[in-house]
Amino acid sequence: MNKVNIIVLSFLLTIAPFSGFSQKSEQSIIPENVPHGISLQAWEKMNARWQPYSTKISIQKNDGSSVEGQLNWMSDSILMIQRSSSLSDGLFNPDDYAWVRVNEISSMKIRLGGHPYQGLIIGMLAGVIPGFITGAILAQGWTIIPAIVFGAITAGGGGVAGSFIQKAGRKQSYVLNSDNLTGRDLNKLKRTALFPEKLPQLSVRQGEAGLSDFENLVKLSPTLRRAFPDNPISISVHTSLMTNSVRKRMQNWYMSPLWGPSDPYYETRIGLEADLSERIGKRFQAGVLFQMFPGDISSSYLTKNLPESDVFYSYNHHFKQTTYGIYGGWLLHPADPYWATRLEASIQAGVVVSDIYEHFYFNWTALSDYTIQGETFIQNHNYQPGGMLRLQASWYLIPGFSIDSGLEGFWIKKVTFNERTVLPQTANGPMYITHHTLNFSNLQGYLGFSIHF
Repeated sequence: MNKVNIIVLSFLLTIAPFSGFSQKSEQSIIPENVPHGISLQAWEKMNARWQPYSTKISIQKNDGSSVEGQLNWMSDSILMIQRSSSLSDGLFNPDDYAWVRVNEISSMKIRLGGHPYQGLIIGMLAGVIPGFITGAILAQGWTIIPAIVFGAITAGGGGVAGSFIQKAGRKQSYVLNSDNLTGRDLNKLKRTALFPEKLPQLSVRQGEAGLSDFENLVKLSPTLRRAFPDNPISISVHTSLMTNSVRKRMQNWYMSPLWGPSDPYYETRIGLEADLSERIGKRFQAGVLFQMFPGDISSSYLTKNLPESDVFYSYNHHFKQTTYGIYGGWLLHPADPYWATRLEASIQAGVVVSDIYEHFYFNWTALSDYTIQGETFIQNHNYQPGGMLRLQASWYLIPGFSIDSGLEGFWIKKVTFNERTVLPQTANGPMYITHHTLNFSNLQGYLGFSIHF
C-alpha cells in the first residue's frame, strides 16, 4: 500500500465515527434510478431540493436491528419506510421498502420534513410589501430610496418573526420511544409522510421508470407537491422607471398664441405597478395590470408681469397618469416544472386604458385696477385607449417567489385639448391657449418580485 492510500484510509477511519445520521442521508441521495425523460443533472437538483421536505427517520428495533430512510406512510400500528432518502422514481419496488410495526420499535430518531426557511421567507414577504409601498408614497415618485429603506427594514423584521415562529412550531430532530408515543406524535408524523392520508395504489412493474411514473407519484403525494408545486397564479409588484414623451408647447404670453410650435422634452418618473396573472397550460398567461405614478408625470408653472397688456398672470398645469389593462402572454422559456431550471422568460401584449388626469389652474389681475381679478380652475379625467408590449425575465429563488425585471412600452392615444380663452380682455386683446394635443405614450424599465401560488 503506497503512502497516498494510507493517508486516504486514515482520513476515512478518522471521520467514520462522526458520520452518523447526516452522512448516511447524504450518501443515500445519490440518484440511482433516474426516470426516463429526466436528465441526470436535473434529477440531482430535484433530489437536493427534496431533502428538506422528506421526513428522515432512524429506527432501533427491539431485536437490535435498525432501519433508516424516509417515512412514506404510517398507520397507528405500522410504518412504511423507504430505505433511501432519495426521490422515488414512481415505481414501487418492494426491495426498496421496509415495514416496521410500532410495537417492534425501541426508539426512533426523527427529523420532520418541511422547508427550513419557510418561516423566514413568508415573514420577509409579508413585511416588505407594506414597507416598500409606504416608502414609495412618501417619496412622491421622485426617488426609490425611501421605498428600498422602508422595505428592507420591514422585511428584516418580518423575517425574524417568521423564523422564530417556525422554529418554535417544528423541531428539526428529536427522539421518541415506542412506549411514550402519543396520538399527537403520530398525527405529526402522518402529516409529514410522503402519503399522509392513505397509501394509494402504486405502480408495480419491472423495467425503467419514466417521467409519467414520477408525475403520477407527484399527483398522489401532497408532500411532493409542496416540494415541487405547480403555482399557476402570480401576484407581481414592480417599480418602474418611466421615460415620459409628453410634448409641451409653450411660448411667452406676448408671443400670441400662448401655445406655439412643438417643443419635445423627456422626463423620468418612478412608478408602481401590480399584476395578477394566471398560467394556463404550460406556456400561456392571462392577466390584469394596474400602474400609477405617485407624483405628477408632467407639470408647468409660470408667472409673468406684463405692463403693456395691463395684466399680471400665473398658471399651473399638471398631469397624472394611471393605467389599467388586460393582457395575454407566452412563456418563451418556461421554468422547469421541477425547478431544475429557475430562469423564465416571457413576452406579453395587451390592451390598456390610461386615465390622464388634468389639473389646470389660472388666475390674473388687472394692473390698473387691482380689484379686478379672474381665475379658471379645470379638472378633467381623460380616459385614453392604448396597447402594451412587455418582455420579462424572472429568476425563481424558490417556486413561490421570483425576482422580475423587464422592459415595457405603452402606446396611448394622444389627448386633444380644445382652444381655451384664458384672458378675455387685456390692453392687447384676448389671450388664449390654442387647440393642441399631448402624447402620453412611454417606455419603461422595471424591477420587482412576484409571489406564486
